[in-house]
Amino acid sequence: MALGLGSFEGAMFHLTTHAFFKALLFLGAGSVIHALSGEQDIRNMGGLRHKIPFTFALFAIGTIAISGIPPFAGFFSKELILSAAYEQGIGLGILATFISLLTTIYMFRLLVVVFFKPESKALKANHHVHESPRVMLIPMTVLAILSVVAGFIEMPHLFSSNQQFSTYLKPIFEQASALVLNNAHALSHSTELMIVIIPLLLIFALVAASFKLFNNSTELSEPKGIAKLAAQKFYFDELYALAFVKPIHFLSVFFRETIDKTIIYNFINSIGSTTLYAGKKLQRLQSGNVGFYLFMMVFSIIAILFFNIIF
Repeated sequence: MALGLGSFEGAMFHLTTHAFFKALLFLGAGSVIHALSGEQDIRNMGGLRHKIPFTFALFAIGTIAISGIPPFAGFFSKELILSAAYEQGIGLGILATFISLLTTIYMFRLLVVVFFKPESKALKANHHVHESPRVMLIPMTVLAILSVVAGFIEMPHLFSSNQQFSTYLKPIFEQASALVLNNAHALSHSTELMIVIIPLLLIFALVAASFKLFNNSTELSEPKGIAKLAAQKFYFDELYALAFVKPIHFLSVFFRETIDKTIIYNFINSIGSTTLYAGKKLQRLQSGNVGFYLFMMVFSIIAILFFNIIF
């Protein structure tokens, strides 16, 4: 979206900050899976903030950063893209804001269900929950620090004139930006303030709603209807298996059993068997009788001479 809006600096800046907190979240997910000895279904989790506090704190930092809450890095990079969207028109601005809010919904649902919701029955039966070792936590800590401080290299115009990231990239994108941004309208101070305030209010409302909806003592029920369809990933895996995996597996078995074992194996084995058979028959010529060898030598010479005379 940022590239399409001509905000090349915004795209690169968000790609940079996103690398920190998204990598942190992936490693955090791995830390949770490690703590639960391979469990990956969040419905079988809950209350983990007390059992793996370091992972929880680091995962929370990543969640806050990716949701665009200040002063974490995601806020600054997202604000740069939202400003570019509103410069092109109110419709694009609202669309960009809506899309950015989707992240808040699914990430805080994940955070609440995994770390805040009361323990599930499956987790209570698991007495081996343990914090991850330092070799896993130290890289996450580095990424968490970067997720907090990286945004300050590109402060919004509303707060500061410090635009180090854009200044660094300006020589590369200046000409392209001039071509794309010719229809853009500069934002007023009040508009920029609204771009910051309104998404933040919506984010806080969604965070509160996530805690209210998902932080309860009941077990998450099995999904039904459209929710079940979504939970099953619209049965894409099953369709993929039917269209590709099973036919390729059938062909693989066919080529292995019929072509490979029946035809190729038998052909190769028949060559070996024929060679052994011929060797056993020809070895009879090796009698060890010197007189027989001399006779065969003379006979062969006569045969060769006769052949040359006739032909």
